[in-house]
Amino acid sequence: MPSACRRKVFWRCRAHAEHPTQMAETSAGFIAKSYDPRMSRFAIPIGRSVIALILLGVLAAACLLFGLPWISYRFTHSISRDAFVESHLVNLSPQVAGNVVEVYVQEQEQVKKGQLLAIVDPSIYRREVELAAAKLEVSKAALAQSQADLVLLQQQVPQQVAAAEAKLAAMRENQAKSVAALEMISQTVDDAVTAAQKSVDAAQAALTFASDDERRFTALYTDGSATQRRMQEATKTHDVAKAEQKRTDALLSEAQANRKQVEIAKQELAAAKSAVAQAQADVELAKTGDAQILVAERQVDQRT
Repeated sequence: MPSACRRKVFWRCRAHAEHPTQMAETSAGFIAKSYDPRMSRFAIPIGRSVIALILLGVLAAACLLFGLPWISYRFTHSISRDAFVESHLVNLSPQVAGNVVEVYVQEQEQVKKGQLLAIVDPSIYRREVELAAAKLEVSKAALAQSQADLVLLQQQVPQQVAAAEAKLAAMRENQAKSVAALEMISQTVDDAVTAAQKSVDAAQAALTFASDDERRFTALYTDGSATQRRMQEATKTHDVAKAEQKRTDALLSEAQANRKQVEIAKQELAAAKSAVAQAQADVELAKTGDAQILVAERQVDQRT
């Protein structure tokens, strides 16, 4: 216990012992007029409570003075082993290369977020912007052209395919007609040639028979075995048979000549087949427009 406190307690106790009803002034400055048992019980604790309250007040003031900033700092800052060190003085450098043409702050001057500090020469980048803008206009023009080409292809290709398919259908129909015509002409010519050949054979047989009768009756007439009239009938029959042979020969020649129509029909059929093949190729070529449409769509997508 400190010496002052010991003296105070000593004098206090001595005063109680010598003067039960009255206390003398102690070295600590306390004066009692009369003795009070409660005073002797609570005198020392009350003094200590005041000192404790003073110390608590000082401690609370210190906590408020130093604790509140620390708490505020802890709630607004993070502590980590892997982080950036906060500093109020930093070195600056631009993100792009160039000459600094204007400076708006001084060294060691306090600045705020978003404040303009300096300007880098914008002439170089302005030219790049103008060049990029020109390229953008060219790209827009190319995009517009590609879109126009795409629309034109989307309109023309279906029409071209439809026209090619219609032409192919017509050529196939023409080919079918040519096949039918060839078959009909071939059959007709063959029938005509066969009939003419049979007529020729019959006329030749009749002529042979008539020639034999003519020679026989002529010989009999010469011998007197046959009449003149019978000889003349045989001669007339021979002449008729000979004329019939000439007629049938002419019919046979005409029928055989009609075989040229078969050849012509074959040529027409070959031409029809060639036209069908060409029409089929035109259809395939028209359908390639679908691939052109896909290419045009990719170009538009790339330029969009």
